[in-house]
Amino acid sequence: MNTFKNSIVWFTNNLRLQDNQVLSEAVKQSENIIPIFILDTRLYANTNYGFKTTGNARLQFIKECVANLQKNLRNIDSELYILEGIPENIIPQLILKHKCDVIFTNKAFGLHEVALETKLKKLCKVVSTNYITYNTSTLCKLDKQEITYDNFDTFYTNALSNNQIPHVLNAVENISTRPINLNTNLTIFDNYLKGKNGKRAFFVGGEDQAINVLDNYINNSEEAIITNNGNLLFGNISTKLSAWVAQGCISVNTIYWQLQKMLQLVDLDSTALTLQRNLHSRDFNYWSFLNHGKKFSEQGGVHNKPMICITNYDILNTWITGKTNSEIVNACMHELAETGFITATSRILVAKYLSQIMYADWRMGAAYFQTQLIDFDECLNFYNWANKLAICNDINLKPIPVTQFIENIPKAQQLEYEKRWL
Repeated sequence: MNTFKNSIVWFTNNLRLQDNQVLSEAVKQSENIIPIFILDTRLYANTNYGFKTTGNARLQFIKECVANLQKNLRNIDSELYILEGIPENIIPQLILKHKCDVIFTNKAFGLHEVALETKLKKLCKVVSTNYITYNTSTLCKLDKQEITYDNFDTFYTNALSNNQIPHVLNAVENISTRPINLNTNLTIFDNYLKGKNGKRAFFVGGEDQAINVLDNYINNSEEAIITNNGNLLFGNISTKLSAWVAQGCISVNTIYWQLQKMLQLVDLDSTALTLQRNLHSRDFNYWSFLNHGKKFSEQGGVHNKPMICITNYDILNTWITGKTNSEIVNACMHELAETGFITATSRILVAKYLSQIMYADWRMGAAYFQTQLIDFDECLNFYNWANKLAICNDINLKPIPVTQFIENIPKAQQLEYEKRWL
């Protein structure tokens, strides 16, 4: 006998069918499912710095992810209802109107996500409805108290020795979906897609495309090793999965277990081993942010290091529009504005330039990344800006000067890159 009669499955940053514990558990425990996606209008408002919280490139990508999820749900005779507004207003209304017993959704990690989750749990308690979350975002399933922000090596060693990465769950094949009179039209996204869309790099949203990209990477593992030792400033040096991971079109568990297959084919000092470490680093950032998120939004970072910086919108605009005194920085900013993506090397470069040369408050740059990046992830963005890009939070280390960082990039690459984007 099922535990619940009518259940809402709220898709947030887990826009997939495969390896989605939220959906699997909801189907297992419920008689009827109401799958929903909410276009939170606050995510498309203006920031304090004058630009949108979510830019066109990422919004278009999200629309494609939602469309692909809806298609895949319809392929198994289900549906995805698409709502627009404020979740804490919409969800209680759905609960009362459709007599729902429970909401299943993804565990929150980011500051705004956690605040919303806390508010919704209280609202659900008022209307006697369960609010159940499952962590579909990280490899390791930990308690909040188990990690601090300065012990990655210990974290990584324990992660490898414990070997407790869950195996991939199969995609659900049958959902008893309750038909209700709610919107299923994707055109509500178009109200927020304003202006030009640019080249949008190489990303097309959706679970189907994410699986194809991963399969192509794994099946061409030898080529991947060569490619990853190539240009530092061009977008051909990684799995290219970051945008799909950010929206949950593919799980980190899926990537991890595919990499284990790749490790059997190549040497242990290969790219695959580096990528495995990067997945654990991502985990570490997530759990650190959950514990100390507010500190990562402070000007001095988690150690409250004093910095020389100012909040100046003219400086910010000079950086954004690529009109600085550095041609290579300008090229990076032009690519970011045009496509919604730049490589990790480029991100470090422009962040260091903004904070070390222009002496601007790094949080302005982090906010612009939030607007512009297709693969924006709150936990990773603000963790990286505070801990790696603008400042270095290890009290025993100093950040690498931007001039030295530029010198480490081969001159031929810089000239080729500048020619492309300037």
